[in-house]
Amino acid sequence: MDSISGTFGQFYVPTLKSSTNDETKLLFLQRTEIGSFLHAVGTDGRDLGLMIGGNFEMLNWGIAIQNGGDGTQDEHRITLNVSADVMGKGAGAVEGAYGAAEGNNLMVGGFYHSEDDAADLAVGDAFGVEAYFTMGAFAVAAEYADFDSFDRSPYDITGSFLFTEMYEAAVRYEDRDDVDSTTAISVGVNRYSAGHNLKWTAQYRTVDSDDAGEELDEISIGATLAF
Repeated sequence: MDSISGTFGQFYVPTLKSSTNDETKLLFLQRTEIGSFLHAVGTDGRDLGLMIGGNFEMLNWGIAIQNGGDGTQDEHRITLNVSADVMGKGAGAVEGAYGAAEGNNLMVGGFYHSEDDAADLAVGDAFGVEAYFTMGAFAVAAEYADFDSFDRSPYDITGSFLFTEMYEAAVRYEDRDDVDSTTAISVGVNRYSAGHNLKWTAQYRTVDSDDAGEELDEISIGATLAF
């Protein structure tokens, strides 16, 4: 209908954009750690079920009931997602400034996820919030999540600058909020040859932790091709 829609079948668990955005729209070669964690549920972030959602002026909402970790048995995954285009429209559809809507755009959103089945160890009961802001060549994003099953509340913040029509530099800070005080910093540069459909990425990522086994320094070069 005009402001309400339904989805039936296998679809993304509607949590945060870092989990549900297409891989071609990412700013770095990986999703954020929060996004990767949420993306691990179901099959590649998807599960079978029914979702009803809609929009009212700047407000968007959706509620999904999906199979959950026990498949077609008696437990279900229930997810509520709400977002608002506080300024402009479309912030968060892509990560970073390249391909973002013109003008100033700000989106804030959040989700609540409930899953009673112990087999679904990826998420359990959780909630999270996110914000995406773009202003011309600048973009900033931040997200926070609380995972009750693991007693963790990780967060991250990402900033980028499109310094030419083809090159965008980015930096990201992530805090896992684990017992080992693990944090990660990523810096990278994208070269857009054909927008997000053909881009090259060079990045450096360092992880600091009280657990020596978690620490690493990593240099990665990758290419994204979509058609």
